Amino acid sequence: MDPAEPSPTLTRRALLVATALAALTLALYLPTSGFDFVDYDDDLYVSAVPEIQGGLSLDGVGWALTSFQGANWFPLTRLSWMLDAELFGLDPGAFHRTNAILHALAAGIFLLALARLTGDLGKSAWVAGVFALHPLHVESVAWVASRKDVLSGVFAAASLLAYVGAARRGGFVRHALVFALLAAGLMAKPTLVVWPLVFLLLDAWPLGRLERDGRFDRKRIVAALREKLPLLGLVALASVATLVAQSSGETLRSFDHMPLGMRLSNAFAAIAAYGADAFWPRDLAVFYPYPGPEAPWLGAAVGAVAVATITTFSFCLWRRVPALAVGWLWALGALVPVIGIVQVGQAARADRYTYLPLLGLSLAVAWGVGTLARGPWRRVAAGLAVASLLALAVASRVQIATWRDSEHLFRHALRVTTHNHVAHINLGLALSKRDRLEEASSHLNAALRVAPASPYAAGLLADVRVRQGRLEEAIRLYRRALAIDPRSRRWRMGLARALTERGRPEEAVRVLREGEDQLERNAR
Repeated sequence: MDPAEPSPTLTRRALLVATALAALTLALYLPTSGFDFVDYDDDLYVSAVPEIQGGLSLDGVGWALTSFQGANWFPLTRLSWMLDAELFGLDPGAFHRTNAILHALAAGIFLLALARLTGDLGKSAWVAGVFALHPLHVESVAWVASRKDVLSGVFAAASLLAYVGAARRGGFVRHALVFALLAAGLMAKPTLVVWPLVFLLLDAWPLGRLERDGRFDRKRIVAALREKLPLLGLVALASVATLVAQSSGETLRSFDHMPLGMRLSNAFAAIAAYGADAFWPRDLAVFYPYPGPEAPWLGAAVGAVAVATITTFSFCLWRRVPALAVGWLWALGALVPVIGIVQVGQAARADRYTYLPLLGLSLAVAWGVGTLARGPWRRVAAGLAVASLLALAVASRVQIATWRDSEHLFRHALRVTTHNHVAHINLGLALSKRDRLEEASSHLNAALRVAPASPYAAGLLADVRVRQGRLEEAIRLYRRALAIDPRSRRWRMGLARALTERGRPEEAVRVLREGEDQLERNAR
């Protein structure tokens, strides 16, 4: 049954706890104010983008609303970066502070929404505390480029809070507010396409809107689905915009080369890894390499068995603990857009993909343990809940430190992962910017050994060789990069410059003409 509306006393207590949690979250992420941008998408989306650097303007707003730059469409996130630049310039500390404030705000609103939904402040506070303090969420907060997670999280939390009022009291204005908040969330990050599903799950529990006389009622289910049609229309539009944006770039290129079985195998292995990291977070990294042609069958088997077992178990306990099934399905559903069935990029998984799914898993644990624990075990469970939040905060503080700059970030990734060519490439880039060319060469060569077909490793190593005066080697490496990615203007210009410095201007001209021909062929 739907719990009664919270009393004014509970509401006041929830506000106090939410404020305290937000303050604790801000204190946890205070060190990020001294962090730099990292050489991994921060330049792609923020620090090297003229439209962001220029701050807010009418032209900038138009660009943000229509841009597919980076093969993504998230206009509100771009506008938030532009606002930071307008107010503070390109001070990386200011961008980091905004991320921390947004994450703290999302945690506080989620606590209020859950307390209002369930009437249970203690369990709601633990779920929101896990969301605020878990080291899996450090990537979303400490990475400027991941602003889309924390900004969409604020709108997701606000829409959830608004949905409680709309579901209980009805009314056009309340439903319109839910619609507007979800639209804003989708414009911050399209992964909120799963949010109408979350609303439907909450209709089942704790709102109790799908049952009559203790049984699921077909008419009520149909009415709840019909109520979600406007939200599903929003989801459809956001999905189309995302596909158009990604098809405008090259993020889906790997989809054509990965068999479906391989992607499914990695998806189940990723679910197993996310579950393990949720309960025992260790060896977290900014990039987890895709396993390559040999699929992770053991991890996939563990993941598949776990999904089947937990799903069956949660439904068997539906009458006693409906929160188990609701939370578990929330977690699984929120992973669907990012689990890699349609593979985007080279990563096997990413910590930031757990930003909303972890809420569902935490909800299942909180109400599952809270319902099943009896007598003195309730006090034991409460003590363990507090201890777990303290442990998560300590682990997050350690993980936050790895994000202080590119060198620390990618050295850490190399310590906790293997065969990580992306970490080698980005560490090499960071070292080359500090004129540590021999160290940079070592890591870029390591990247080429792991991923011989990487144009970035070859091209960046060529850049280093030019600075070292090793022009013949640079020319060979630029040609190698262009053989893999013939459309790259960067490597073509580098090759032309190297040829010119080597005293071969005719070849340089020929290389540039070949590039012009390539552009013409692509335009046809």
